[in-house]
Parts: sequence; structure tokens; C-alpha cells
Amino acid sequence: MNVIFDIGMVLADFRWRDYCNELGIPGEVTDIFAEKMICDPVWDEFDMGIRPYREVIAEIGERFPGYEKEYALFWKDITRLVLPFDYSEGWLRSLKDRGHGVYLLSNYPGFMFDIHSKGFGFMNYTDGRVISYEYNVMKPDRRIYEILLEKYGLDPSGCIFTDDRPVNIEGAERCGIKGILFEGFEKTSAAINSITNGR
Repeated sequence: MNVIFDIGMVLADFRWRDYCNELGIPGEVTDIFAEKMICDPVWDEFDMGIRPYREVIAEIGERFPGYEKEYALFWKDITRLVLPFDYSEGWLRSLKDRGHGVYLLSNYPGFMFDIHSKGFGFMNYTDGRVISYEYNVMKPDRRIYEILLEKYGLDPSGCIFTDDRPVNIEGAERCGIKGILFEGFEKTSAAINSITNGR
């Protein structure tokens, strides 16, 4: 059995509120960043990797007149914007030790992945990955699931995919992959084990 993982909010914490707090960015400014950047479709520009990220950052910055200092501070050093969860490395290692294939399928900006993946110890226990910026396509587009299956010669009926977003689970299931909505490590791990132990 092959287990396919999303990264953000499954294996790693996209901790943007804590990050802003650590930088001393006021809560009301963080809320504005959330509305007009983090939770806005504009973030897809990063994930898709179609345009140079510096160009996108500069363009988004125009949305925050009067907060240029805070905006520059946000982007100065994004190392701690995303950090792996404590359970992630052990989880993937245990699946590998039991003989399962382990893969990553994630919407992730390239410039961020280059920085954050250096701290992703769980990547040592993966057999492959497809990240949105590498192919300029993102979940839940059917094509990104097909790319993963084709790249590694995987039979969708022998794959499980877990993600924190229902729409992405639905995308996987349309390709014949068994989807499990991520609802915390313990519950999701148990759900995966119940399937893999039966195969």
C-alpha cells in the first residue's frame, strides 16, 4: 500500500499567526494580512509557481499601504513560518518500516519549499513527491494527482491520500485514490492503519 501525504497542516504547521506574533506584528495587522494575502486566492500565485515570487510579493505589497514596515518584516526571514509537527518524522518512518510506499503531494511555493524542506526530517522516509510549483498545477486539479501516479507508476487502487482540505480529498477520489480527511494525527493514523493492516 502507498500512503500519500499533503504537507501543510498535516505534516507541517503553517503557523502564520504565531509567526506574526513572534515578529511583534500587531494583531490587527495580522488580520489584514490574513484577509488580503494568506487566505486570499492570491496565495495560489505562489503555489502555482508560474510567476517569479519576488514579483508576486511586490504586487501583494501594494495591498497594504501604511504597513510597509510590517510587510517587509514578514518576508525578511520566513524560516519559522512553517515548522514540522513533532509526530511527522516518526509517522512516516513507521510506515516505511512496515513496507509501505510513502509519497508527498502538496501545494507549496517553490521558494518556501527550498527553505522549509531543509527542516523536514520526514522527507528522509519518502519515496517521491509532486509539489505544485514544480508542475504549475495544484490540487484539486485532477492533473496533479495523475502526475504523481504516472511519475512513480502507482496503481490508484493501492494508494491512500490524506489532506486537511475536503476538496483535495475529493480530487484524489475522482482519480480512484482512497481519501482520508486529516483530522489530527491520532485519528488519521488509526484510519490509515485500519486500511493498511487489512492489505
